[in-house]
Amino acid sequence: CASYARGYFKSYRDIALEPDLDVVLHLGDYIYEYGGSSVRAIAPPWETINLTDYRLRYAHYRSDPDLQEAHRQHPWIVVWDDHESANDAYAGGAQNHNAGEGDWEARKAIAAQVYSEWMPIRDDLNPLKIWRSFSFGDLMDLVMLDTRIWARSPQGTWDDPSEFLDPTRTLLGEDQQAWLAERLKTSKATWAFIGQQVMVGQLQVDNFAFNPDQWDGYAPSRDALFDAIEAGGAESTVVLTGDIHSSWGIDLARTPQDPATYDSATGAGALAVEFVAPGVTSGVDIDNDLLEFVDWESFAPHVRYRDIEQRGYIVLDVTRED
Repeated sequence: CASYARGYFKSYRDIALEPDLDVVLHLGDYIYEYGGSSVRAIAPPWETINLTDYRLRYAHYRSDPDLQEAHRQHPWIVVWDDHESANDAYAGGAQNHNAGEGDWEARKAIAAQVYSEWMPIRDDLNPLKIWRSFSFGDLMDLVMLDTRIWARSPQGTWDDPSEFLDPTRTLLGEDQQAWLAERLKTSKATWAFIGQQVMVGQLQVDNFAFNPDQWDGYAPSRDALFDAIEAGGAESTVVLTGDIHSSWGIDLARTPQDPATYDSATGAGALAVEFVAPGVTSGVDIDNDLLEFVDWESFAPHVRYRDIEQRGYIVLDVTRED
């Protein structure tokens, strides 16, 4: 997550200096739609809404020499998250979109059009369809998802936690879910990687989702994801995630708080692992000291690593060994 207005792109500079990267994987929030500045002035200075606004915002981002060099040195594989259109977007709207800003479907289409104009992504017949897959020989299959605007149902609310368990609500949609299951089932690579936007690992108590925007808020969709992973043909599966401006390493298990089904000491019972990458400039407004009061062993024994303070990126060295 890279807010131009909130900081400098040192992480992109360091990525450009990495000598042997095969690919840079960007998981969304390449731009932010907000107006206003805190560290650096941004163009346009108002929120991006129309075609000219979005084009100018991408052009201004690309004026940054560190971002330019990261693109010059390495190939990129990309997907959007929400801020490429509007904050907390879903298929039919967004938290940061209101009636005074025009029709959401028109704004979403404009955002997708400008994304394809500026980003290294092949155009589909439907510019809103960015879910696709890549193969790196028999070493790794990479599946890139859109959990944001292809089919996502509106986020639930804390007022009615039963929404989080509603099977009629979805993150992927039936078509993307079926495609994902087929891609994982037919994979014969050593590794299957899934690149997507929001945290899969549970941060919840008694099915109460602390962040309804994550997979916690769409429990049946996560169950279907776990089914697809469990039936997958690759030897091991890794989920790569962005969105929350912090770093996490998580065992993905169906019921991680139940010691009968998941062993935090050995990882037995985990179906996959998840790495959540930090933001480039975006941070979280949580005091890390407060997390020290959390009983992680009972609340989230599957969380093996967390860092909510540092910006940066993750480097993965993928080999045939576990």
